[in-house]
Amino acid sequence: MFLYTLEAYLSIEALIFRQFLKF
Repeated sequence: MFLYTLEAYLSIEALIFRQFLKF
C-alpha cells in the first residue's frame, strides 16, 4: 500500500515537472 502511494506520488510529480519544462 505504501509503495503504491509513493509510486503514484512520483508519477504525479513527474507529470507536473514535464508541464513545467514545457514552459
